[in-house]
Amino acid sequence: MVGNVVLFIVEGPTDKDALIPYIEQEFIDMKLKTTVQIMHGDVLTEYENGKRQYKVRPDNLRQELVKSISKYFSEPSKKAEQIKLKDIKNIYYITDTDYCFNKTFPHSLNKKQCLKTMFYFENIELIKNNPIPFKIIFFAKHLEHIIVDEERDHTDEEKIKIAMEFGEKL
Repeated sequence: MVGNVVLFIVEGPTDKDALIPYIEQEFIDMKLKTTVQIMHGDVLTEYENGKRQYKVRPDNLRQELVKSISKYFSEPSKKAEQIKLKDIKNIYYITDTDYCFNKTFPHSLNKKQCLKTMFYFENIELIKNNPIPFKIIFFAKHLEHIIVDEERDHTDEEKIKIAMEFGEKL
């Protein structure tokens, strides 16, 4: 089913594994005829190719989000699903702050400025004259820190295990 599409942009696959099963079940329980789509990528900390400059900055944030979303929906797998940009009815950007409001590393400062800018977005136009409601959802900590109440750096394998176990509980 395509119908109305709700797009969730998450930072990584563990966010998808932990959160999306619950969200999809809520849509089913509410009997909403909605397709959930998940796009991942931490675009706020990505460098431009060959440069020491961030690809996404506060001054180009909206345009880069539009480009990333458009590119995602032009992939062959999305075309095969017959999902089009006009089908998207809501966009939710789920991110952790990576403690960027308390750190002074260059990537933290860039992320902080981008998040401050994004916080005020009410919509994004993927197609001219067709604003789509846009919401950002912040986690103050990393997702795995919240789930297991343990503040340490987890390996990728640990993150996957934590996310899968949490997703299965829902």
